[in-house]
Order: sequence, then structure tokens, then C-alpha cells
Amino acid sequence: MEAPGRRPTITGPTVGAIPTYKSMVFSSASTFYLSLANVGIYKTINTGAGWTSVDKGFQAHNLNQIVLTDNGRLLVSRDYGFGLYMSTDDGVSWDFVGTNNLTKSFPTLRKVGSTIYAFGQGIVKTIDNAANWTVVHNGTSTPFLNSFTMPLTNDGITIYSFDNYDNSGGESPTYGLWKSVNSGSTFTRSTIGGLPASNISGFTNDHATAMDSNGNIYMLIYTYATGATSLWKIPNGATTATQITNTGVANLFDLGAKNSKVYITGELGKLVVSGDGRYNLANKTLPTTQF
Repeated sequence: MEAPGRRPTITGPTVGAIPTYKSMVFSSASTFYLSLANVGIYKTINTGAGWTSVDKGFQAHNLNQIVLTDNGRLLVSRDYGFGLYMSTDDGVSWDFVGTNNLTKSFPTLRKVGSTIYAFGQGIVKTIDNAANWTVVHNGTSTPFLNSFTMPLTNDGITIYSFDNYDNSGGESPTYGLWKSVNSGSTFTRSTIGGLPASNISGFTNDHATAMDSNGNIYMLIYTYATGATSLWKIPNGATTATQITNTGVANLFDLGAKNSKVYITGELGKLVVSGDGRYNLANKTLPTTQF
């Protein structure tokens, strides 16, 4: 791991504008893929010291999240519109997959073991590397949760999702943590304490959450009045969040987690890696040449 503040020199893509970092998916702690909205998909094999493009031939500019199947296929979801995109050759070519229970919008993908879940207007899953998909939840029977946003799971049994505006009882708007203990068949809601009211703040995007291997949840919250994004943590089993203040990045964009490490993308191409979810932060450089 790099010492804090050390910035490796790399060669990155020429895109002409600052991109939005959409998703990270890990093959290992040092090898992972990164999707950039309206730009493409990049791969590093050395924890961000160097990047290569793996989106050749990919034309879906509203890409969102990536997962890697057990047999090496790349799956990419879309911010809007039904279906997914799949590559069987590490991004050289892409095929659209929009049948077999994928006829709704599923912006978020999660992989647990060999099972891949797609969340959005319901929940579907595949256990055969995206060859077939089955319905887990039809997406219409849970109040305040008509779309599963920012879902998190480590085992495919306990699944979390979020909302950020429930004041049905007339109280100040609150953030909600939805939890399923039966693989997504039913959910119950708990109010998340410690966060600013959700009428003056919000999640930075639809993938602003992550969960480490210990079950700790991390969230990026944007405060409207200040324009600042902050990092928050909910310990495993809790429903109250505490703020993490020593990220070293002024504007936080996206989160990822692998084992006990948390990865945060930020302004000016920063990738911050935490070895314990709070301290020991190290800066890497994302593919941002010519931004």
C-alpha cells in the first residue's frame, strides 16, 4: 500500500472532461474494474498504479455498475432502460441481454459467491453466470421501497436497501435502512440515526453505499447547503451512523469494498484506500489524464 499522499504517475484515457465514477468491481484486492459515465470501463492489476481500457466496442453510455462472473464474463447495468450488457472477452465486444426476466430496469448489480443479483424495479438473480435469471422480488409489494436502491449483501441471505425520504408520520424526513433476512423475499425498515435530516441532504448517487466483509456499512451523504460530501459508517448490527472525517479528499464520488478494505474515489482522480474502514488511508491515482 502506498504511503498517504504519494501519487504514482500513470497513463490514463483522454476524455476531455472530468468523468463521474460509477462503479468498481474486484477480481482481487489489487485487480479491479472501474466504470466512468459516458467514458468507459478501465481495469487495473496493481491497485490503481496503471489502467487499461476494456470497453472496446461498448456503446451504452448510460452504464452504471459492473460485476465479474465466475467464468470471466463482465456484466454492466444501465442507469435507465431495461436489460444488461455482457462481454465474454474482457471488453473487446459486448452483447445486450434484455429477456428472461430482465425486461425491467435493474441499475444495481451485486455478486455473492457464484450468485449475481440485479436490483431495481424488483430483484432477480442468476446462478449460472448470467445464462438464466429468476425473480426474487417483484418490486411492487413493499411500501416506500418501490425501487431497490444501493443494495448490500455479503451472503445473499441478509440484504439491505435504503430510502432517504420517509416522513409518513409527519416527523422530520429520515433515512431508512431496509433489511431482509430471507434472501430478499420480504423487508423491514429501521430509521438510520446520526445522519442529517434527509430534506437537507441526500445520497450522492444510486451507488453511494458499500459493505465490508465484517458487515459494516459505509455511505456517502451530500449536504445541499454546504455542497460537501461526507463519509458515514454504520457498524454491523447497528442503525446509527457516525461520520468518518479523515478521508483526505474534499469531494467524494463513489465507494467500493473488498474484504476489510474500503475504496473511495474522489476529486482530481484520487482513489483513497482504507485498510480498516477508518484509518491508514493511502492515495492512489485514477485514470484521469487530460481531465
